[in-house]
Order: sequence, then C-alpha cells, then structure tokens
Amino acid sequence: MERIDLDYSEEYLVVDAIVDDAVYFRTVIPDGGYFVLDPKHSGVVAKGAHGHVRFDFLRHPAVMRVSSETEEDFAEAARDLIIARGYDPKKFRLIRPHALHILCWYAEQMAPGTAARRRRRGTSDPALVGSGSEHGNEANLSFKLHLVLSGKASDTVLDTYDAERQPPSMHTIKASVETGKLMQTNNPFRIAMRSFTFFLDRHSRFINRQFFKAWQRKPPYQDGLMGKTHTWHSMHPHL
Repeated sequence: MERIDLDYSEEYLVVDAIVDDAVYFRTVIPDGGYFVLDPKHSGVVAKGAHGHVRFDFLRHPAVMRVSSETEEDFAEAARDLIIARGYDPKKFRLIRPHALHILCWYAEQMAPGTAARRRRRGTSDPALVGSGSEHGNEANLSFKLHLVLSGKASDTVLDTYDAERQPPSMHTIKASVETGKLMQTNNPFRIAMRSFTFFLDRHSRFINRQFFKAWQRKPPYQDGLMGKTHTWHSMHPHL
C-alpha cells in the first residue's frame, strides 16, 4: 500500500477530567475552548458540560513527561499539566489521561469494486479543527447503503463515495495539519504573522467575517451522486 506522508507526526497528552466543585467549574474555568499558542507548551483546553474539562497538549520533552508507561505516570503528567495551566489539581478528578500519537498520512490501495477495480483511500487525521468522525463520511455512506439495500438503486451508487468525500476530507485534514504547525511554530516570522492576524481578527469586524468565510469554505461536490454526474441521478431528478 502506497502511503503519502503529510509531514505531521506528534505525540499529545490528552486529559479528560471532571471538576466536581460547581462553583470552581463555573467561575474559574473559561467557557468554551481556547488554544494555548506556545512552541514548547501548545495545546487546547476545552470546557464541556457537567464539570467536564479536556486538555490536549503536545508532549514536548522540555516541559512534559514523555516516558510515561503506567497509569500512575500518566496521572502524574496530567497533574503537572493542570498545574502548568494555573489550575488546582485537587479540583480535577481524572477520568482518562493518555497519550495520543498523531501521524497524518494519505494512503491509496486497489480494492475490488462492484463492477470494476477502484481506488480506496484512507487517512489518519489530527483532530485540531473538530474533525475526526465529523467529516460526514458515515452519513454519506449510510444513505447510499439504504438506497441499495432497499432496492432503490444499484450498488454502483456506492462507487460515488470516494469522489464525494475525498476532497472535503482532505481539505479538513490539511487544515488540521496547518493548525497544528501554526500552534507549535518557533519561527519568529510565523509567530509575528500569527499574532498580527489574531490582532486584526479581534479588532476588525470586516476582517473577522472574511476569516470566518474562508474557514467555512469547503470544496463543493463536483462529481459523484451529489455532484449530479452519476447516471442514476438523471433517472431520479427529485433527489
């Protein structure tokens, strides 16, 4: 199987914890999520519901334990991380501290199709922009399986999956990689540009709208069933 490396391989410490003190959770932990932009201690802190807080930080050897093997090792590293973020570790009940190795790549291999041999693709995705299963791949495949299994379409409809889902998935994955690199950069020029960009984003409503539009833009369906190039679509114009 050919594998194309997207030049992003890092190990993160992921900590899920519960803050049982409702007052501390409400008043000390910021709502929502925020990025920590530090080349030696970069990551994400996200506040959820019902006391849940998640820390997702790069395991940089200069500031974080990188030789953790046991549950006790991970728990100690998690407490160190909580302290480093300025919180009281006694307020956090650890429920899942573990290492996450992100290796981003793109693979192609030949697999038998329904009428002919076709390409199948796979990726490993850093979930830095809310990606992972949120790509919509499951939804795309499930309704097509329903059409086939209910006798409303031939199984050639399944061949449109790659054409439709590959471009937006790759778009999101590459955005995740660029986000990770931008968070962790120690290049003075990139740090200055990042700071200037965020300054404009905070102080200009027009710039903020433009950034939002650029971030939301995804490649449209040009091919496949949704792209209206499949012969089955011409026979079912109401879809």
